[in-house]
Amino acid sequence: MLRISARVFRQLLAANILVETPGPGFALTPLGLPYLNPDHRAFNNLMFVDIMPSIMAMPRTLKEHGYKAPTKETGTPYKWAHGEELWTWLGSHPDRAMNMIAGMRSHNAGNVSGDAYPWGVELGKLNLKDDDIAIVDVAGGQGHIMEEIRKRNPELKGRFIVQDLASTFEAVPSPPKGVEFMAHDMFFPQPVKGVAIYYYRHIVHDWSDADCTAFLAQIVPVLKEQPRSKLLLVDLVLPDTNVTMQEAIRDISMFPIGGMERNETQWKELLAKSELKIKKIWRGSEPEACVE
Repeated sequence: MLRISARVFRQLLAANILVETPGPGFALTPLGLPYLNPDHRAFNNLMFVDIMPSIMAMPRTLKEHGYKAPTKETGTPYKWAHGEELWTWLGSHPDRAMNMIAGMRSHNAGNVSGDAYPWGVELGKLNLKDDDIAIVDVAGGQGHIMEEIRKRNPELKGRFIVQDLASTFEAVPSPPKGVEFMAHDMFFPQPVKGVAIYYYRHIVHDWSDADCTAFLAQIVPVLKEQPRSKLLLVDLVLPDTNVTMQEAIRDISMFPIGGMERNETQWKELLAKSELKIKKIWRGSEPEACVE
């Protein structure tokens, strides 16, 4: 057991998760500290149990399927490896779904709502009233992002609506304070009109271009009817060249479920298929950018 521990600790030291201290002993580095967060541990559990097996199977499954780009219709490497799509698997395994939700919270532990988009400034310009709909967070999970935006900008008025599948809401007794839940599948027409901002966070990178175009088709008619409404898409915007190792790893981790991280050129090409153009790319301290 001691030999096994030594080998594990050697890897953690090499990965800069731990640092040796006098004693002898070990201490967590700033890179290692997030592992104390249960949400962060849930995300790693998700990766090792639900995602990594399909990554390991990709060479075989891609060859068997003729190296075709995965889509919602053809199936993804995850389905080819496990016999079921990730999203269907999560729906039939509530314990894994809760792990997924906790893992998504971990993406921005300590900076949950992100600072790429200046919510207080931009929504403050609109002079919203309490009954106005400020934000619809599409496929927004259990509302943790909207909750953080509320906490950080208590002066903001207007309703915050989080849409997701009904099964996502079943695990929580009620929405966060100042947030409303609405059961909705983003591949069906958007039912809420008169909204200042339609918000998709960590959604686009989960899907192929064809699938993104399919769900964007549900919001584009609404945007045409409401030229003052904004569409915000929050995900990585990779550089066209010289991608970092971390960015490359994040991209390949999306491949098994049919998604990808896109560079700016790919974002433009994707949105053009839905007759959309980028107005601005907002950036802050977080890795993700906010594409308006």
